[in-house]
Amino acid sequence: MPETIILYPGCLVLYRFPEYELAAKVLLQHLGYRVTSLPETLCCGSFLEGVTPSWVNYTAYNLALAEKVDAPVVTLCGGCTNTFRRFQQRFQADPQLREQVNTRLGQAGLALTGPVQVEHLIQVLWQRRRELQAMVTRPLPFQVNPVYPCQVYRPGEVMKFDDPLKPRTMADLVSLAGAIAVPYPGEYQCCGSSLYMIQPELALAMGKNRVAEMQASGADLAVTACGNCHLLLQRLQPQYLHGTPFPIIFLPQLMGLALGLAPAHLGLTSRALRRLLTLVS
Repeated sequence: MPETIILYPGCLVLYRFPEYELAAKVLLQHLGYRVTSLPETLCCGSFLEGVTPSWVNYTAYNLALAEKVDAPVVTLCGGCTNTFRRFQQRFQADPQLREQVNTRLGQAGLALTGPVQVEHLIQVLWQRRRELQAMVTRPLPFQVNPVYPCQVYRPGEVMKFDDPLKPRTMADLVSLAGAIAVPYPGEYQCCGSSLYMIQPELALAMGKNRVAEMQASGADLAVTACGNCHLLLQRLQPQYLHGTPFPIIFLPQLMGLALGLAPAHLGLTSRALRRLLTLVS
């Protein structure tokens, strides 16, 4: 019987990047998972942290829903992943916090009794890398800049995945797909997307610098695995880059192409990508 996993896209992906959720679901199903969701899910709580201590109730609620389903959670957003993992570390170490959140959860007929397995999509694909490699039917003729979602890796003592300062997993997955991972100066730095809410000019300047570095590297395109990164570097790109757009796609779209999945089934319909897609058709 296929393993059931809960796909948690996060607010930004859910409302702005349905193609990311679609491609992730199609790829995970291709790997043999039964993919489900949490219909009554809420925001993970990350944007309320530092504003109100009640943010923990949002996180606990989502994890309690997952515990009720008795399935691991696969996230698509670095911020969601980080929030869930940091909360769970606190939850296990703080009896008072456990009592507090369970008192609130009890009002909804829920309870959180132990850790729920939460992993980002990158982690799941990395764990299945040998199977993925065996499933590649269409090695990709691309040179690709990986864009690392920093919150999937940092802080290292919480995330416990790859080298938190100089990770390699995305580059290795790119190579597994047959493409060439091309390094560039700001590869391991935060993209700056979160600054857009409070200092949009600075965020756009960081996005412009990052895209310029990627263009100068000679890569054909970049690959992201976080809605925040994609928002700044792809969706907001017209605000700071004039001329030919620099193509940026999501990691499951890249991996899906290498596995022979149809571009339309992966949400790859943009005109800007047509030239690249002709190389793998």
